[in-house]
Amino acid sequence: MSFSGKVKEELAGNISPARHCRIAELAAFIGMCGTVVINSFDRYSIKIHTENLLVARKVFTLIEKTFNKADASVRRNISKQTVSYAVVIRRHEDALRILQATKMTEEYEDNGESIHAVDPLIVQQTCCKRAFLRGAFQASGSMSDPNK
Repeated sequence: MSFSGKVKEELAGNISPARHCRIAELAAFIGMCGTVVINSFDRYSIKIHTENLLVARKVFTLIEKTFNKADASVRRNISKQTVSYAVVIRRHEDALRILQATKMTEEYEDNGESIHAVDPLIVQQTCCKRAFLRGAFQASGSMSDPNK
């Protein structure tokens, strides 16, 4: 296993007891390796892709612990030489609740909605900044072994 893989494995075991930190980490996962789908009926769903099983499990656990009964599923896609995982939130209500908690969607006066990058409210506290960086690294980061 690569050095980055070992670091990600260690970080995957760290789940914050604070809800606000779990939301910040989830915002990083959605922002870095997630896709928000809005269908023709204005219904939301969220799909988070990763090549690391531990990261997929962590995202699933974050959703379950933070939003209790969110309907999330993990799918394994095997292609020629790669394996990827997708955590999918299909129910509109669950997806909208997650997007509102992570401040990725905002209601406007004319009832239109807008998806945007990370809101500064999510990372106000130092612990939340750490959680966000932890999620961002696990989602799309890499690191070289400092001993090499």
